[in-house]
Amino acid sequence: MSRLYFILLTLVVNPLFAEIYQWVDSQGVTHFSDTSHESAKKIELPLISSFSSPSTVKPQKNTQQLQSSTLYEITIVQPKNEATIRNNLGELTVVVKINRQLEAKETLILFCDGKIIRKTHKKWTFQLKGVERGTHELLVKILDEKGKELTTSKSIVFFMHRAYRKKI
Repeated sequence: MSRLYFILLTLVVNPLFAEIYQWVDSQGVTHFSDTSHESAKKIELPLISSFSSPSTVKPQKNTQQLQSSTLYEITIVQPKNEATIRNNLGELTVVVKINRQLEAKETLILFCDGKIIRKTHKKWTFQLKGVERGTHELLVKILDEKGKELTTSKSIVFFMHRAYRKKI
């Protein structure tokens, strides 16, 4: 076992003491090597720089304070803006992404064309059914227990395509 340690130590330490040589051949190409050549110059390498990070410890806030001080960031992930949805039943899945958990008394509200579609406290995926054909706008808001708006997503426009059969 000690033989193995010696071999490993030799493999690690040996390159630290290696010498580097540089020379230019007859065609003007610069070469570097660890063995000397007749016209080679020995290169002195600078010492390896190292850095030690300061050992300061920042006090931790408790998670409740951290959550209440962090603003919400909310985006509608699905459907993408200006997406075309082809569904003859007018069904659509809306997926919302929020940067942190909602607190118990906060509400997530989905709007479609300015009308409230769903309110929820936990679920961030909405299934819409019977969406008429045409252009629609989605928007999501988070409200606190008093109904005060905490944040609003950017509005998303999507196009619902449903097969239409003309009556003859």
